[in-house]
Amino acid sequence: MVGFVDSWLTLLIAAIVTAVACLVFWQKKKLIRRPFAAAVTLFGVYFVIYDVVSIWVPIFRAFLQLTDFWIITLPILGIALLLGKEPNGS
Repeated sequence: MVGFVDSWLTLLIAAIVTAVACLVFWQKKKLIRRPFAAAVTLFGVYFVIYDVVSIWVPIFRAFLQLTDFWIITLPILGIALLLGKEPNGS
């Protein structure tokens, strides 16, 4: 149940936010940083939750070696992008 909720709350929302950001980029040819940063953060949070839960759930633990642990740095990158300033003063 935890894996299902984790996927729905993080990956589905990240996919929706990414789709919206891509549509805006496609129409205006300008990257809007906040939706992109939110999607990166949510994607990374999914793996953080997965790694933490996999410690206690044997079925998840079996696939833990397939998870690259470097990807848990994505929430840090996403938060840095959310809190950072826009380039060129805009």
